[in-house]
Amino acid sequence: MRKIHISLVGGQTMPIYIGFQATGYDLALLVHSKESMKEAKHIKANIQKAALYELPTVDYDNILIQSEALLNQFKDDEVFVNVSGGIKTWTVAFTFLSVSRSNVTLIYIDQNNDCIDLTHKKKQIGNYHLGITDILRYNHQKPSGNTPLSTYTSRDVKAMKQIRQLRSFKIKDFNQLTLSSVVLDFKNSNEDDSFHYELSTGSSITYDREKRSYTMFLTKYGKQPMRLSLSSPHIDQLLFNAGWMEFQVAHALGEWSQAKEVWLNVKFPYIQGKVKNELDVIVSTGSRLLFVECKTQIYNTTDIDKFRTAVKNYGGTSSKALFITDTIQMKPEAAQKCADSEIMAFCWRGHGNDDETKAALFDLLDHQMKNINKK
Repeated sequence: MRKIHISLVGGQTMPIYIGFQATGYDLALLVHSKESMKEAKHIKANIQKAALYELPTVDYDNILIQSEALLNQFKDDEVFVNVSGGIKTWTVAFTFLSVSRSNVTLIYIDQNNDCIDLTHKKKQIGNYHLGITDILRYNHQKPSGNTPLSTYTSRDVKAMKQIRQLRSFKIKDFNQLTLSSVVLDFKNSNEDDSFHYELSTGSSITYDREKRSYTMFLTKYGKQPMRLSLSSPHIDQLLFNAGWMEFQVAHALGEWSQAKEVWLNVKFPYIQGKVKNELDVIVSTGSRLLFVECKTQIYNTTDIDKFRTAVKNYGGTSSKALFITDTIQMKPEAAQKCADSEIMAFCWRGHGNDDETKAALFDLLDHQMKNINKK
């Protein structure tokens, strides 16, 4: 007896791949419409022993006739029908036709990637160890670049902590020195040259070509100036454009019990090859993705809209989103926007020391990651 796996194909493709893993198959039938043919063809190209089967979307009588004809082809086989995707009339048709067929089992893959056997009222908990690449591929996404957390070293951790010290000492001068167009132009085009840039306050940043290190000197009225030399494998990424915060968050998430893999600076391209979007941090829990956006403060709530759209585009409906600010309290309008968009909000400086902050973050994630998103 063969094992036939019929999947209803819609916009979300990961549940289909998970269904194949959950049941196994000798032949996969991908039921699609004209609109979802592209997704079906993509799935077929990524698996073995698969065929396409087109169904109409508006003529229910015709849907019933063609669905029944498909099931009749395999009346002597063991058949699984994955109703996680496709349109509702297909789900109704296959459910109605399967009730009297002892050889057909209906399954549904939920957002935690658990397989629910609807026919026999059983649940198979997904024990997956999927990396970020795997989950993105299941959602038909391929990043053009990323930096794995595993490539960062203890020297990077030390540099990140030093950068935080400098910023806390005098945030205005720190921001001017690390966000200045003069300094950024130097960093992007003259990395092999030494460089010195000084503000009217006397604060300055110096790049030493031989040591490949930066020295930041900050002045503050009534205080002893602070001078620190910064050097690490990823010092350019950490020091400029608030990269220190992204690494601070990623480094903490690397200690979270559910984290199986962590990437920073994940780029997704246009078809022509240009960068379309860059996401700060992505975490795999083994079965779903957590997307994280890091900002020192939210000045424009459209940033939240852009982030929400990016998460849905690249991670599918099962992925989770987290917006972290380097504040004690998020602005009320930003917090409300996150809540309306089903994005977790977390303020890094609102929980005490680093250990207390990580504990609060992990508690939030442990409670929220298992919840189902609204479609």
